[in-house]
Amino acid sequence: LEGVKDIKIDKKVKMGPMLLFVRALIAAVTIVLILSTAKMVGPTWAGLFSAFPNVMLPLMVIIHFSYSSDHTNVIIKNVPKGLASVVLYCFTVSLTYTEFGIYAGTVAAYGVATLYLAITQFRKEIFHR
Repeated sequence: LEGVKDIKIDKKVKMGPMLLFVRALIAAVTIVLILSTAKMVGPTWAGLFSAFPNVMLPLMVIIHFSYSSDHTNVIIKNVPKGLASVVLYCFTVSLTYTEFGIYAGTVAAYGVATLYLAITQFRKEIFHR
């Protein structure tokens, strides 16, 4: 994806109640289908369905139909930059859930992932001036 250039959205889609409903419906149907599939494959393989498809697939479908495939390509190009935060989130969950419980472990995991993203963005701003 080296040839994919970052592009701006020149003409934003006007948000209205119907568009919001359709977007929510696309996201909900996609997530229900993915979770149903995850339930069918069982707990051993269900983790594969947890992060990327639930978050990215509805977003990419919505962007593709609202704007263009070029905009979707930019998302795909930039996903690896933030993927490490998902890995850190999962790693932190594995370390904190048994020790601190689900709620505190989730807060810690989101904190670690957010800190990573903040540091990444801060470094990017400093070194790309």
